[in-house]
Amino acid sequence: MCRHLHAKQDVVFRYGLLETRPTDGAQGRRYCVTYFPKVHNLTMDSTNTVGGAKTGALFHVTSHPVSDLTEWDGCGPPPAPTPATAGRWVFLNQSKAANCSIDQRVANLLTLQAAGIVIQVNESYDDLAASTNSSPMPVTFISWRHVPAIVNASPPVEAIQYGIPEETLFNYGLIIIWVIANTTILLGAMWSATVKYELHTQEEQARRDGPAGGRSASVTTTQPAAGELSSTPVTVISAVAAIALIITFLLLSYFFPKVMYYVVLVLFFIGSVSGVYTCLSAVNARMPCSCDLGLAPAVTTRCCSCRVRVSQLLLFAVSLAAGIVWLVFRDNDVWGWALQDVLGVAFTLSLIRSCRLPNLRIMTFFAVGLLIYDIFFVFITPLFTANGKSIMVEVATGGGDYILPMVLKVPYIVHSQYPECQSPQSFSLLGYGDIIVPGFIVAYCASIDKIHGIAYHAYLVTAATGYGVGLIVTFVALYAMEAAQPALLYLPSGGELIREHADYNSVSPVEE
Repeated sequence: MCRHLHAKQDVVFRYGLLETRPTDGAQGRRYCVTYFPKVHNLTMDSTNTVGGAKTGALFHVTSHPVSDLTEWDGCGPPPAPTPATAGRWVFLNQSKAANCSIDQRVANLLTLQAAGIVIQVNESYDDLAASTNSSPMPVTFISWRHVPAIVNASPPVEAIQYGIPEETLFNYGLIIIWVIANTTILLGAMWSATVKYELHTQEEQARRDGPAGGRSASVTTTQPAAGELSSTPVTVISAVAAIALIITFLLLSYFFPKVMYYVVLVLFFIGSVSGVYTCLSAVNARMPCSCDLGLAPAVTTRCCSCRVRVSQLLLFAVSLAAGIVWLVFRDNDVWGWALQDVLGVAFTLSLIRSCRLPNLRIMTFFAVGLLIYDIFFVFITPLFTANGKSIMVEVATGGGDYILPMVLKVPYIVHSQYPECQSPQSFSLLGYGDIIVPGFIVAYCASIDKIHGIAYHAYLVTAATGYGVGLIVTFVALYAMEAAQPALLYLPSGGELIREHADYNSVSPVEE
């Protein structure tokens, strides 16, 4: 959800529009501005109040010429010679170094008979209005990127400014995130269940054959496809260590964001290349006509000699190239996010496939531990931080400067009557942990289905449905509270469905 009413340090600001009107009658343009109602409240847009259609009438709004004083911050004496300012929108430069309040700037511009102040900004400005009194003239803020096109327009333009009503907008990007997350969960769970079933089959065969048949069992047992055998069980000790490592990593990222940003870049690069290679290898191995180009020439060193398949080298080259392209173009807002999501999904799939929860006890312990971690660092830490913001949100968003790549990113997709005030660089985020941890649980349920032959994949369907519903509840909470939400707070609802289904069918969980 996106609303046009926000709070910054207890100072409420709204969005408005500055609409240019060229003096030659040509088509004007609209630019987004922000203003603080406590300082001066702009007239609200009333152009679509008749049957929801544009009427073209905007009442009580006066058009004024513009004046470029962006070399001046409004503090101290104006530059000489001073351009015409009487009855004009005067564009000023933002300057905190001058230690000048909005009140002082308003007083200076009143002596110049300005119609209003438009301050070009390129950094945070909410503190400027924190101690500002009511102003007799409009005071608005506009991005510095738009100012040259307005003040240097030829022919010169006049402009009007007005507030825009609060909008409740649905972000269609959340649907894309929901589809990606659920698809990843399903694919990872089925892949993990297949590997676990093959390992379970081998163990059962070896157990039936006994020591005497051990040699023949190793020969006759159906082997998993190449690259599929490795699978690491999670123990209580490893679960505790994982949670402790996650907490340490989060705190380091909060206190040393710049250093940890580059550490995470390296780790994500390695993990994503490995994930893409693992996924491509599995797909290639299971294709009816897999690409096998034979063995490459032997590589001999002093200690060993090894040979790899040409197809493995090609797959690794593709994986490495994908990682390098992302590393170079990761800040590209047009398609960089899509490549990051592809690499992230591959990394997540390989992790769900490689790590398996051996029983319900460890699964519950791991999920509850991360649930407490999620709630604490989202809801409790704002009580202790200096800026009153949660550590989890600050790390996830990087404070706007160092956004960690360990998230699914999808641009905001909204339909607004005022698209000028919709930032093209806004993204919806979902942490990989909110996919990986539930993915372990869903994969565990999928393995029960496969090993015990449960009809209709009942456990997998139930668990995946619970995850999908829990994610929808997360999005609803995100809309209702207009604040970041710990997804693991709502996803356990899927676990309750799983437990009820298990109790009803009386199927014993798989123990290893």
